[in-house]
Amino acid sequence: MFCRKCGKAIPDDSVFCPHCGEKSESDVRPGFMGLAIVDDEPQPVRYAGFWLRFWAYLIDGILLSLVLTPTQYFMGVPMFNFDTPPVMDFHYLKLVWGSSFLTWVISMLYFALMESSSKQATIGKIICGIYVTDEKGEPIGFGKALLRNISKLISGAIILIGYMMAGFTKKKQALHDMLAECLVVRK
Repeated sequence: MFCRKCGKAIPDDSVFCPHCGEKSESDVRPGFMGLAIVDDEPQPVRYAGFWLRFWAYLIDGILLSLVLTPTQYFMGVPMFNFDTPPVMDFHYLKLVWGSSFLTWVISMLYFALMESSSKQATIGKIICGIYVTDEKGEPIGFGKALLRNISKLISGAIILIGYMMAGFTKKKQALHDMLAECLVVRK
């Protein structure tokens, strides 16, 4: 099958063209989010750009901090120390690194579980009206969602350039989206 907009070959089971985002000529799959038919015409996919994704991530960050900050406090990590810095002994370093690792694991599980759920989105993405799919428009599984979120380490490690790519690439993909073969699209 070929895309009617860009003319490139697309898989027969694709909901939209992986090259340009045009809705394929096959029928809309029941229950698939984001592909609407207006006046009997399928609408192209609208990719979520950098700023929309930024606001969704900020909302998720605030929500996660509301849960994780008390968790770290109860683990014994000082949150606000306006006096002298704590003595950097081995016990303190274990405490800080342990709580940081726990925070990272909880964050990864939150993003992976939410993005692989039936909503296909975290709470921040739901509020912003965006969700995650694979390149064929299908929901992603837990493994792909986890890979996508672990790949955010690479996106951040290169001076956040991996995140900024979402503002400049054709399908608005960040580096971690490309590595996991995912898209973030608008409803």
